[in-house]
Amino acid sequence: MADNNGKGYIIDVAKRHKYYNQSREYQKKYQQWRTAKNNPYGYNFVRDSREHAYVDGEGFIDNTGIDEEKNVLLNCFRLLGVAMLIMAAVCVVKIIVMKILFGYDNGGRMYYSMVDSKSALSIQAAYTLTILNLLEYFLPLFFLNATTHLPLKVAIPIKRTKMSVLLSVVLVMMLLLAVGRLVNMFMSVALSKLSIDSLYYDYIVVDDPATMLVCGLLQHVVLSVLIEIFYRGYLLQLFRQFGDMFAVLLTSVVSVWMLQDLTQIGYLFIVSFFTGLVTVRTGSIFPACIMRVSARLIAFAITLVHFGVSDAYGEVFELVIMIAVFFGSVFYYKRMGRKSFRLAIGKDSTDMTLRAKFRMMILSAPVWCGFLAMLVLCILTVRIL
Repeated sequence: MADNNGKGYIIDVAKRHKYYNQSREYQKKYQQWRTAKNNPYGYNFVRDSREHAYVDGEGFIDNTGIDEEKNVLLNCFRLLGVAMLIMAAVCVVKIIVMKILFGYDNGGRMYYSMVDSKSALSIQAAYTLTILNLLEYFLPLFFLNATTHLPLKVAIPIKRTKMSVLLSVVLVMMLLLAVGRLVNMFMSVALSKLSIDSLYYDYIVVDDPATMLVCGLLQHVVLSVLIEIFYRGYLLQLFRQFGDMFAVLLTSVVSVWMLQDLTQIGYLFIVSFFTGLVTVRTGSIFPACIMRVSARLIAFAITLVHFGVSDAYGEVFELVIMIAVFFGSVFYYKRMGRKSFRLAIGKDSTDMTLRAKFRMMILSAPVWCGFLAMLVLCILTVRIL
């Protein structure tokens, strides 16, 4: 009967799209959002598979939704570009404010040459920098929420996650942290031999314990959650309608580029890619938040202890700790055995190929403006010894 009524031939791309490991409520709200009238950011196309368009010289061609997908994807790229420019603007304001009001260069961030000097910010500068760091992600989040009207259930998916899964992904994050920090340390030393002073870490260090505690919680807990809501929440979920793998790769590239530190591109791309896969696999951003917060807190604690050790042994101490973290994480991850979390996401594709989607991103003017703005900021933050 369905075929006789034509229903069996109707292909609804929004209705047939199944989001991996998501609840029925998530699926329902995402479909409602995509099919809402006058929504330029929701990819929705309904066609009758029996219909074909005739083109002179080519014959009959299937009526696909590739044109509609291109239009919607281009609109989403415009949103991404504007969000990136908002972040870049806040970064510029940060540099100006920290320089004019407090006399700190490059937004008060710490360079490799400053580690042994134990350079600390003033109390006023620490609070100001913390607020600006929060605004760097809060403002683009506000923009995306106001323009897309993406349901919170979709934009910030949260599900109960097994403790064994959380432990597994945190252990993997510790492995990545150890490797990344070791590589960063060696790269900083190598660059210093070339008289290039690389950015070390963006931690806020201040002599007042109370200020250090407040800024530390805001920087490493609240800001970490905002970052994950931005990348693994709004951006990843918005672009999932074009395919999970595309969304994970896209957010990984953007998150790395927006860091303004070319020395950590490889490490942070792997971290972002892994975090995106975990989010898709679990159907929740909660594990990603836990991973980022735990990594930031542990790394900051190691940095503080480094500051308390004499200059001659600071790097040796950090090296020993990172090696211990690496082997400790490997040991406990292996002991978990079958309880270890294994990544596997289902195949998810649309009419456009992965290559075509990234080609569109490369040709998108707003995205390029955002990339160029961050490239300029990267160049401005380079210091020659």
